[in-house]
Amino acid sequence: MNRFLYIITLLIIYGCNNPSSEITQNGIKRNKPIQDGFDLVEIFVTEFNEEGRPMKYTDGQSVFCGPTDGFAKYRIKSDYGQKDKETPFMAQRKIMFFENSENYKWAFTKEGFADIKIPDYSNSKMAYDTLPMELKSNQWYVLNFSNASNIIDKVFFRIKENREIEQYDYYKVKWGV
Repeated sequence: MNRFLYIITLLIIYGCNNPSSEITQNGIKRNKPIQDGFDLVEIFVTEFNEEGRPMKYTDGQSVFCGPTDGFAKYRIKSDYGQKDKETPFMAQRKIMFFENSENYKWAFTKEGFADIKIPDYSNSKMAYDTLPMELKSNQWYVLNFSNASNIIDKVFFRIKENREIEQYDYYKVKWGV
């Protein structure tokens, strides 16, 4: 019985730890597999907190990166097409911006309702194999992994002029929501 409680305790502790991310010019690496995807949004910052993390901003161009199997339901022009045999989705801890992935695709998004981004069906192409927008120097971006109403999981970053990455993680669990 003690062994069972020990295992349950470890699982709870592991499940509660904050995700961590490392952003590079070429991609993102997380300590947990990326199951549901994320939004990558260009932001225009009007206010920073005392640490230098963006607090108030407006959105610019945005894309969604998600599991390939999620794009199969859309009947929209796409270069990745239908495969003869489906490859099962395997969540990855690392996603490259400019390299093809069997597990993830990219799509432009637009504002939906209640601050939720939705696919932009006005684009002639729905799914892209690599990040379909340019990451500019000295431009702020936010990676939004928040996928539950009570969890905020965002990573703010910019690529400095010297190509170093400035990064701020923001993770918060809101109770009672």
